Amino acid sequence: MLIKFSLVVLACNLSAVSAFAQHAPDIHFGKIAASDFEIAASPAIDSNAKAVVIADIGETHFEGNARGWFSHVFKKTTRFKVLNRAALSMATIQIPLYVKDQREEVLSDISASSYRLEGGKVVETKLEKANIYKETEDVNHSRVRFVIPGAQEGSVVEYTYTIKSDFDFNMPSWSFQSMECPTLWSEYTASIPSTLVYLSSTTGYHNFVVNTTDHKSQSYELRQTGTTLGQTEKMFYVNAITYKRHWAMKDLPALKMEAYMSSPQNCLDKIEFQLYQTYDGEKTNDVYSTWAKASEQLLLEKDFGETLSWEMVWAKDALDKAVTPGADRLIQAKQVYYYVQKNFTCTNHNDPHIKTTLEEVFRRKSGTVGEINLLLVALLRSKGFIADPVLLSTRSNGRTSEKFPVLAQLNYVICRVMTAGETFYLDASRPYLGYGKLEEECYNGYAHVISKDTSFVPLQADSLLEMKTTTVSISNTDNRLSGLFESQLGDNESLRLRGLLASGHKDDLLKSIADGTRSENIAISHLAIDSIDNPEVPLNLRFDVQLNMFGDNDLVYFNPVLYDGVRQNPFHAASREYPVELSSARQDTYILTMDIPKGYTVDELPKSARIRLNEHDGLFEYMVEKHADDIQLRCSLSINKTFFAPEEYQSLRDFYGHVVRKESESIVFRKIK
Repeated sequence: MLIKFSLVVLACNLSAVSAFAQHAPDIHFGKIAASDFEIAASPAIDSNAKAVVIADIGETHFEGNARGWFSHVFKKTTRFKVLNRAALSMATIQIPLYVKDQREEVLSDISASSYRLEGGKVVETKLEKANIYKETEDVNHSRVRFVIPGAQEGSVVEYTYTIKSDFDFNMPSWSFQSMECPTLWSEYTASIPSTLVYLSSTTGYHNFVVNTTDHKSQSYELRQTGTTLGQTEKMFYVNAITYKRHWAMKDLPALKMEAYMSSPQNCLDKIEFQLYQTYDGEKTNDVYSTWAKASEQLLLEKDFGETLSWEMVWAKDALDKAVTPGADRLIQAKQVYYYVQKNFTCTNHNDPHIKTTLEEVFRRKSGTVGEINLLLVALLRSKGFIADPVLLSTRSNGRTSEKFPVLAQLNYVICRVMTAGETFYLDASRPYLGYGKLEEECYNGYAHVISKDTSFVPLQADSLLEMKTTTVSISNTDNRLSGLFESQLGDNESLRLRGLLASGHKDDLLKSIADGTRSENIAISHLAIDSIDNPEVPLNLRFDVQLNMFGDNDLVYFNPVLYDGVRQNPFHAASREYPVELSSARQDTYILTMDIPKGYTVDELPKSARIRLNEHDGLFEYMVEKHADDIQLRCSLSINKTFFAPEEYQSLRDFYGHVVRKESESIVFRKIK
């Protein structure tokens, strides 16, 4: 089953949708009986469960505020049972709050307790207000944290809180499924006046047991404080249709992390919201209804695009020293890029916003990925280049909507620059990354250019090809078999290796290569690496090889794939619940030319083979030939797509099974007598 991804406008054109004959469990929060410690049987609970969420209930509604508009009120109440000590971390609760322009979301009505049975009686331990702590994260975010006391194995734990927010664009999302433990019941209700229109995006694999829409006419009391001396507060009423959406799921297993899952957020059962339009009784205001509108708004935001138009006199001297006057424009663009990359340190690769100012970022030489790459955009513009920020979601952050601007889903900024008749995409937050290259993490679907002429950038993982070519030449020299191993790595493997080498671990690399050979009778030496200091070209790895398995042995079993290759099936699980998401397409080629050892003859040679993955998804070729004096092998593995649905898993697993078996076959040499 593919991930469900839908976009629904919560507006007056919605009619009631499917309702199911399912009801919430009969739970009274704050009232625990001995019978509540017994957990009903559920297909979601298995022997590995460390806790069980008995019920998780969220509700958002809107009310008028003193600013002449609407605030939303969000209430969350959760009850869970601890099955073993590994789940005690769930008793630590962290609640994020948003802050902007000296206004802050207000947290209230915090209540939390743990319950245990002693002699058949329920004993409660309550959270004290003195043990609730508030922490400032940055200029726009704070966090309230508390630990529910008394939680232990066998405890039932519950907590509740309410958040009131004037930020209509920050409507809370809701996760029905937990990544830690099974959930027996989860429901969310959103009651929204027709003056506000939201997009909702849903992801996940499980069906709703409740999915209804209802509506009623409602009057909202709004107040507006006077802005000049002598003015009094005005009070007025707005009549609007309120649309109530109700969603619920039951018996949800914990999200099981599987290998080659780019992000659990792609599979988690959840719903997210983005403010789309507002209506003030006279006109409709588009907020983030299209990417063009979103770009227009973002370019005006203090924490994103506003500072890109400011004069950058504070950077002029440093930039003039970094850029060669009169040089080719492409060279100048590279000089700006490498100046930022080598002189600024990224402190957070998961934040696209400016937390202070670009001048402050420039002064302290560090910042978030948003700050560093927005600084790069500004510096390039100051040198006359056409440069714009590009927003995206990284692979580990999860996929995003292609059509609608759900900004909460976007966590990363890169830079687009156009020069020398070409367009380049840059990321100066990553050390050792060459000009015009991006990490695999950025290839996660569509990115969005934030400019007056906004556009999409297709960064599909399928379009990223990681190529690796290895050649091995072994010859008879001075009565021994020795030769040269040479491998040209792909861009992303080169990037990882440059990071390793920069840390001074060349000896560790040599050891890992030695450990990676398929026989203890293979000696390697004289490791050399080309182009370490040129991040725009792949690394070329070379070392000498000596084979020591030939001598007095009558029979020698020799694996011609000396190093690397596919040793074991990466898809060893018998079944798969979620899609396989590879980070790139790949093309690995291994070529061996080897003299037949003196005094030996070839007794057995593996058969050549060609194996396809489905029709066009992949191909494995193993071509081996014996000549009069040598053996030649060409082994190639191509994977042409990166997303495999669960129903395609078995064919992918079988394909790699064939690759592993074939690459483990040996050439058998027999001593001539």
